[in-house]
Amino acid sequence: MKKKLLIILGSVFGLIVVVIIGLTLYVKSYLQSDKLKALIIPRVEEATGRKVDIEAINVSIFSGISMLGIHVKGKDGAGDFAAIREFVLNYDLMPLLSKKLVISSLKVIDPSLTVTRDGSGKFNYEDIVAAFKARSKGEEQSRPKPKTEGGMPFSVIADKIAIVNAKLEFIDAKKEMPRVMAISDADIKVSAGTEPGALKFSGKLQVKSLDITMGNVATRTAGTIDVTPEKVTYVLNTVIGSDTIAASGTVQDYMTVPEVRLDLYAKQLDLEKLMSMSDGARPEEKKLKKGLHVSEAGDGVISGPEKRMDIKAAGNIKVDTAHYKGNTMRNLLVEYHYSGGVATIDPLSLNFANGDKVDISGHMKGNLGFRYSSDKGSASDQIKQTLIGKMIVDLDKVQVKESKLTDAVATFTGLDDLRRPSFDRGHFDINIQNERLLLSGLMSSPRLKVAPSGTIGFNQTLALLTDIEVSPEIAAKMRVARFTGFMDGKDGWTLIPLKITGTSDKPTVGANQATLRKQLQKGIQGEIEKRLFKDGSQQQQQKKQDEKRQDLLKGLFGK
Repeated sequence: MKKKLLIILGSVFGLIVVVIIGLTLYVKSYLQSDKLKALIIPRVEEATGRKVDIEAINVSIFSGISMLGIHVKGKDGAGDFAAIREFVLNYDLMPLLSKKLVISSLKVIDPSLTVTRDGSGKFNYEDIVAAFKARSKGEEQSRPKPKTEGGMPFSVIADKIAIVNAKLEFIDAKKEMPRVMAISDADIKVSAGTEPGALKFSGKLQVKSLDITMGNVATRTAGTIDVTPEKVTYVLNTVIGSDTIAASGTVQDYMTVPEVRLDLYAKQLDLEKLMSMSDGARPEEKKLKKGLHVSEAGDGVISGPEKRMDIKAAGNIKVDTAHYKGNTMRNLLVEYHYSGGVATIDPLSLNFANGDKVDISGHMKGNLGFRYSSDKGSASDQIKQTLIGKMIVDLDKVQVKESKLTDAVATFTGLDDLRRPSFDRGHFDINIQNERLLLSGLMSSPRLKVAPSGTIGFNQTLALLTDIEVSPEIAAKMRVARFTGFMDGKDGWTLIPLKITGTSDKPTVGANQATLRKQLQKGIQGEIEKRLFKDGSQQQQQKKQDEKRQDLLKGLFGK
């Protein structure tokens, strides 16, 4: 009995060995390395227009197919445009008997892609894109097709795709775009389905490092991205110098109309350094189409014939402490929405902390709106041209430490107290449109009041009418003290109406003659009548009155 059992087991084992050997011989005969190379390489070369090399293709009935050293050469044939150190494909054995390849798993080890832009602005993949376009138009029919050996019916299902240590590098010879180096891993599951368009995939992307360098500013990002058929969820951290930005959010409907949620948080952030990165990239400028205009209602609506983008985005930005051009702000909060090419920010709020040139404390809140489209050139230019909004600023402290504007005011008035003024309260209403800030406000202290109104251009041009009221103590120091009686304000204060033009770097200060003439009219008229009271005829009085009025104005304005 035992002998019969051993014979049966031996026969079964021998049969299994024979089957395995037979299947191995069958697989190796059908999937020979040279045969696969002849099948794959010509088709890839035809599709890309590039030279393709594969060092070896190994086939095993148990471990599947392994391709070693895959290289897609550069346009000139020197160097690699893309490469894969090892490509491993595991398949189910039984479907091979019916000449079907069902992939159970796929692993790509050390893939790399190098994208470059030369001095003339051409990318190193443009010829590949042109080759694909030529095929779609049927232009490939005029070229002889490469000979291939046989074919293979494929029924492909990939339950698991692993990408290990993938590298991407981008270099711009014109230095108009940032240099990028990315390294990441990925695990992906693919469900092909049976109907066209039924492809679904999910998985996780591990971003080991994403280095972006623009000018002297370098950033490094790391984190995870999870993908399901319905949405993408990501958690990323970006380091810029000593600052770290935490980004989190989702992308819904990413295969159709993407709807992005992106929230950013930073404990501290250098806004000037961050903005310099966008300023460093200067793509070809494209002017906004004529007919576009922004709503004067300050509601963030920008109308016009421009085609809207499909992408939608929303989120918030929170920064505990932000620095910009020597100024410190705290509790920065931005709630933003983007849809149809229009971005709205509402609310925008922050607290002023201090500054190198002006030490201020207080609060600002408001809203902004602008248009942005990825195919319309520089983001900063688009924002500048279409930005609208409203701001309300309430201050409880202002101390000027250094200012070319206050220096010019002090020089013109002869009052050194106006060179480094301080205020214990202030309020400004600001409207933004047509690349200008339209402002009106009032700053006050027990000895000084300043009420500016007018515009400040994004190019720093000034067009301000500023009424300054000084206490009797300060007014007594004026170089033109003998005329202060003609500029009496309320409660014994003296009014100095000024007109400020030029730029913030080179301000020009003069008298606001229209306001001043109105203010002086009563005083001048009364003084002239007193001086002419004992003069002769009415005609002589009128003549002398005109002469003395001109003399007084010349003495005041220096004209």
